[in-house]
Amino acid sequence: MKHIIYSIIISCILFSSCKKDNDDSYDEQLEEALQELGQELSDFKLPNSDSYSAIPQDPNNPITKDKVELGKLLFHETAFATEGEFPITIGTYSCASCHHADAGFQSGIAQGIGEGGEGFGNMGEDRIRNLLCTPSMCDVQPIRTPTVLNGAYQPLMLWNGQFGATSLNEGTENLWTPDTPKETNQLGFEGLEIQAIAGLEVHRLGITQEAVTQYDYKEMFDAAFPEIAESERYNRQTAGLAIAAYERTIMANNAPFQKYINGDKSALTNNQKEGATLFFG
Repeated sequence: MKHIIYSIIISCILFSSCKKDNDDSYDEQLEEALQELGQELSDFKLPNSDSYSAIPQDPNNPITKDKVELGKLLFHETAFATEGEFPITIGTYSCASCHHADAGFQSGIAQGIGEGGEGFGNMGEDRIRNLLCTPSMCDVQPIRTPTVLNGAYQPLMLWNGQFGATSLNEGTENLWTPDTPKETNQLGFEGLEIQAIAGLEVHRLGITQEAVTQYDYKEMFDAAFPEIAESERYNRQTAGLAIAAYERTIMANNAPFQKYINGDKSALTNNQKEGATLFFG
């Protein structure tokens, strides 16, 4: 008899939970909160990563399939890590060392480590400084590495917004200090492009025609930048533009909220829907 009673109680709990999870009132409340703002769920939909025309882009660096494919490889390529000061870790670091995919494309530790680092872990949390690498030799970031996720929507980059020649940085040319990374703003690109170009030098990654040819990237550079003369095609600037084009495709478009926007009402729990209602309301 007790087993029957317990089964009935459990069934009631499960039934009531399912009923609550399928309660349309949570969806209606969220939609009402957005309507009061003059918005709809679709306003927050992120484009697919291969829908290049729908992704915000720098008009001076249009996104193309060839450019994105090149940039994706360069983002993860360690072969160009040739201009470091610590011989043991030459050829062992890349952009992805401090922008780890499983850590949301930022570092999995408080301070990203490029040259002079070793180890990774599942989310970059196990990366440490090689004890033989002195602080002056190692490329250890002073603060947490910013994410590039959804960076296509940011006209300026870095925590202080120093990278990018457009938007709020227009008219601040006097702050683009010569012989510093900020001078790269003189090229006139938006934040992601400037960050990628300047970052290749700051983080000691060498892009030369000889290296591009040696590591079999020449054809990809040719396909990505056919409009640029060969004499100017293989360098940090073009590599940075390709990396930025790839970074613009890195979207949180598979997040639960995005699935919810696309019609999967079960992608968010009722608590999350309530939280969204409070957030927008």
